[in-house]
Order: sequence, then structure tokens, then C-alpha cells
Amino acid sequence: MKTHPHTTKPDQAVEKSSSNALIPLRKAMKYCNYSQEYLSLRARQGKLKAVKIGRDWLTKKEWIEEYNQRVRVYTKNVKGNSQKTRKKKSQRKEYKDNKRHNTSKLKAFLLRRF
Repeated sequence: MKTHPHTTKPDQAVEKSSSNALIPLRKAMKYCNYSQEYLSLRARQGKLKAVKIGRDWLTKKEWIEEYNQRVRVYTKNVKGNSQKTRKKKSQRKEYKDNKRHNTSKLKAFLLRRF
């Protein structure tokens, strides 16, 4: 008996209501700000927990939430590090400017003395 691909079987209907149900990536897009193609890429890379059945990638809402949390933590750490880097760069620039300024003062002093 052939069924339409979008028709659900009775046992699938029960599984869909469960929070641990596997969902296709096209439906997982509702739980994050990523496209199906990007989620597929991350699944292939092993960054997003997912299972490939046939040619479709399936994941769980829980796994999408875990991935979103890891991305938030990573983004927070990267932004924090970039602010520290900018601060260090400005401190180095300030040091170089002071050094240059002090060097030119020394040159002026020496030229006046001799």
C-alpha cells in the first residue's frame, strides 16, 4: 500500500507529539534563525546532532536548542576576546605614540644642548 509522502501514519502522529521526536530540518528551522541548508551543513560537519535517514536529515528540538546555546556561548566569548584585543591594540598604539613623542622631546633637548 503506497501512501502520499506527506501523509502521516498513526504511529508517526504519536511520535510527532513527543518532545523527543525526530523532525526534519525544514521544520527545525522554526526553532532557530538558520536555513535548512545551513542546518544540513552543520549536521554534515557534526556540529549539530542529527540523523540521516535516506536523504533527509532529522534532528530533535532539544538538539537544536543545545546547538543554539553553544553558538550563544561561543559568540559571547568571541566578542569578549575581540574587545580585549581592541583594548590591547589601543594600549600598544598609545605606548608607541608616547615613545615617539618622548623620543622627539629627547632629540629636541639634545639639539638645544649641543
